[in-house]
Amino acid sequence: MPKQPVKTSYQKLITDLEALYLNARKTVATMYWQMGQRIVEAEQDGRGRAPYGKKLIAGLAKDLTARLGSGFSKSNLERMRRVYSENRIAPPAVQLPWSHQVELLAVKDPKRRQMIAKKVVQENLDRDSVRRIVKAEKKTQQRLGLRATPVSASPAPNPVVLKVTRGRLSTVNRVAASRVINTPRGTVTLNLGFDLWRQVSLAEAKGMTITDKPEYTYSARVEKIIDGDTLWAQIDCGFGIVARQKLRFQGIDTPELDTPEGRRAKNFVAKRIPAGALIVVYTHKSDKYDRYLADIFYLPGCSDAARILNKGVFLNQELLNTNHARVWAR
Repeated sequence: MPKQPVKTSYQKLITDLEALYLNARKTVATMYWQMGQRIVEAEQDGRGRAPYGKKLIAGLAKDLTARLGSGFSKSNLERMRRVYSENRIAPPAVQLPWSHQVELLAVKDPKRRQMIAKKVVQENLDRDSVRRIVKAEKKTQQRLGLRATPVSASPAPNPVVLKVTRGRLSTVNRVAASRVINTPRGTVTLNLGFDLWRQVSLAEAKGMTITDKPEYTYSARVEKIIDGDTLWAQIDCGFGIVARQKLRFQGIDTPELDTPEGRRAKNFVAKRIPAGALIVVYTHKSDKYDRYLADIFYLPGCSDAARILNKGVFLNQELLNTNHARVWAR
């Protein structure tokens, strides 16, 4: 008769297997969130290179199923897209397994969905419990839905005030001498941001504001508005260098483009800074998607970058004040 493992070893085995299972669930959920992210990015930023909307989802479903097998139907890909779109700031997979996320998609109100998700995490609820909560929530929302909100009602301005740095134009970061190979005497190496370095004479550097920390302030031309909080810009880095960069508005988050609110936010930005408009950008770091986080300043009809920087409208804050955006809780 085979020997039974001692209780302590057996309990350790149970714990180890449970940990492997839970980690695997998180990995799968993170993978699906990232797939949803890539689909949304292809739709919003790949025009001319990829099919869109239903054609994109249908094509992906066909090709991924052929290559990877089941699990990539059109409905599943739509779920991945929705989970990313409604949880854009960070992967919810760090707390909830994929099956729970799919159940929560039935809750239309984002705030209620977040409250329920928090409850699910705190109480470590299983899928059946989540399904029961969602079912009860839908019944409640159907009852409340009979009471329409007056069309004339308008939300109060957002009270949050963002930290803003206007700085000085042509602010750049000095590269430590220890990082530079063969630095000629009488020169300084400048980090212009966006992975651009420039070695110049001390005389050439006189017109620059040089700091010892990553910090960049430049004039730029708007190339394309991607959505309410992201754009492509052509940035004048000085020395005849123009950097084409995707900029993510610092401190805020706007709804996804597939929602009426998201389309309104994009239109709001496009009217204020249309393609070709002169803006001033202050940035100091990129996010995990390699988009530089930026404060954006504009002044309608103004062609003087210094005036835009000093007197212009801080667009990030304007989006908050007009309820086109929320604070980006990173």
